[in-house]
Amino acid sequence: MQFTHHRIRCVLTALMLLLVGTTNALLAQGTSTNVDSSICSGSSYSFAGNPHTVTGTPPYTTTGTYTATYTAASGGDSIVNLNLTVCPSYTFTQFDTACVDEHRVDPWGIGGMQAKEGTQIRITTKSTTCGCDSTYIFSLTGIPQLYYDTVTLRGGEKYYFFGKGLDITGIDTFAATLSCPPGSVVHLKVIRVDSSTRSICATAGPVEFGGKQYNTTGIYRDTIRKTVGNDTIKVLNLTVRDSIHKHFYYSFCYDGSNYTFADTYGNSYNLPFNTSTGIYQGNKIKTQDGVCDSIIIWLHVAINHPVSINETIEICDNELPYTYRDTTLDVAGTYVFHRTSSLNCDSTVTLTFVVNPTYKMYDTLVICNSDLPYRFDDLTTFEKGTTTQDIILYRKTANGCNCDSLIYLALTVNLNVEFTITHTVACADDATIFIEHTLDNTVLPALYSITFEEKSKNYFTDIVDVPYNTSANTPIFVNMPLGLPPGVYPARLHMTTLLLCGTEQPFNITVNYPSSVIAQKWNDVLAIYKIPDRYFSAYQWFKNDEELYGATHAFLHETPALDFTGRYAMRFTHTDGEVLFSCPFTPSPHDESPDAYPTLVSASHPFFVDAANGGEAIIRNAQGTVESRQFFAQGRSAIAAPATAGLYFVELKMNNNTLTRILKIVVK
Repeated sequence: MQFTHHRIRCVLTALMLLLVGTTNALLAQGTSTNVDSSICSGSSYSFAGNPHTVTGTPPYTTTGTYTATYTAASGGDSIVNLNLTVCPSYTFTQFDTACVDEHRVDPWGIGGMQAKEGTQIRITTKSTTCGCDSTYIFSLTGIPQLYYDTVTLRGGEKYYFFGKGLDITGIDTFAATLSCPPGSVVHLKVIRVDSSTRSICATAGPVEFGGKQYNTTGIYRDTIRKTVGNDTIKVLNLTVRDSIHKHFYYSFCYDGSNYTFADTYGNSYNLPFNTSTGIYQGNKIKTQDGVCDSIIIWLHVAINHPVSINETIEICDNELPYTYRDTTLDVAGTYVFHRTSSLNCDSTVTLTFVVNPTYKMYDTLVICNSDLPYRFDDLTTFEKGTTTQDIILYRKTANGCNCDSLIYLALTVNLNVEFTITHTVACADDATIFIEHTLDNTVLPALYSITFEEKSKNYFTDIVDVPYNTSANTPIFVNMPLGLPPGVYPARLHMTTLLLCGTEQPFNITVNYPSSVIAQKWNDVLAIYKIPDRYFSAYQWFKNDEELYGATHAFLHETPALDFTGRYAMRFTHTDGEVLFSCPFTPSPHDESPDAYPTLVSASHPFFVDAANGGEAIIRNAQGTVESRQFFAQGRSAIAAPATAGLYFVELKMNNNTLTRILKIVVK
């Protein structure tokens, strides 16, 4: 078994602290600086803070040169050039074998071990020049000086131990020369085998062996154990000579005479005329030694008597002429035929031949295309794709003749209107919900109806048989019910033609949140107002109908500012799994903007503020909810950041309750 152990020293924390200090200095100086750093394989590296641009895709895991550009608080760009080296880590493994108490040294010069019975493993970790750990595994297996074995021998065989052939007649223990020091002892237990062979007839009865009786072919063993000396295994190879049963099959037609025949072994038989169908035992053929019956013959005899059959056939007159076996019949009547049966014996068939009349009928069927497949009078099924046509069918008459009557059916298949519902989405503050759709064939609807499912009936009333205005191209619409909450409301749209062929399709009316649920906090922040009695498990921001990667909070922070021509929307995932959007919102520029803290702040860690007087720091999230209140003193004070990552605003109020400053922080 090979054991592998990896230990990687993580230097990411120190590197991040180094980069934070470097970034702060660059923001102050507005210059270009080179940073050399190294990490162990399996670790990664990222620039601190919030760079304006970076090269590559952070975090970085391969050796290379990467660049980050920062915008300083005083204006101007600062550049950090990172020369990153990834140092490898290795695992070395060595296996060795020695006699117990012998000493072995590993190949790397780290140290040695004294062999013990079994396997020992030593794991050593050493650091490389880059400060990354490599692992050295030394596995040592000890061979014991006592060896135990059991061997089963037949006459003339030898036992081979470590390549040495040993004559072990009458011994149980002997000395052997092993790879370990001389004097090692082998304890050997010898089991001897005594074999015999016997053959009997199956009818001779069982054979007794080892206190048991056997009557089937096989190899049987009996072990004789000794308290002193070696055990003996007796083996009986028993062959039971079974008889072979041969079966012969004979079939005879009864004619009042005896039945004479012979089998393939030359045995002749003469059975009397009154023999019944059955199985009879024939002659027995013995083996060459005359002891066992090797072949037992069985005769399967079938006696077939003449057959008289009465048969009736009833047909309709449109089936004439009718062929009965090899005879053509044109008229009804009684016919007698002499045939040979399937048993090759004579038979007489009396046929009663009946001919019934048929009739003609006319029928009309009008259906819609949506009725297909359609079953007509249990006679035939019109499958999908069937069109208007005249069809000839056959129906059993009701006058007891059981004949097919001709049915001339005039089938008319009217087309249904075909349509596709394309859009049924509205905002909660809209006055009308439009059911946008397209007509997919040339058939025009005459009426339409909308029925609402159970959930929707609390707000909507069914719309029944409204004329469809095709000339004015008037769309189908539903008035927005007063107080309708955002949600998905299932319904069904039914359209009917002038020929009363209707088509129905299910659809959902989706009512999204109005754009007013989105609030613009500042020029770079959007947030969602708290919606009463609504609980969400996930958020996702969109801009211009495209998903914003990573924007999965109830607020959106874009740097350096929001897109004042963009259309922003939120996708809400409710705790019950329902998904809704907000209607688009376009922000506008504001004059005011809070101060931005120059760096990222770690969750639950302190950040520092400078104030001329003492006061209270009120931390609010992007939605305006107070997260904490903390007091600060005159001069520089430490304020504890929130425990959750996100965007927060810090109101600094003096002791006289005057607001002196609003500070925007980003917590990582």
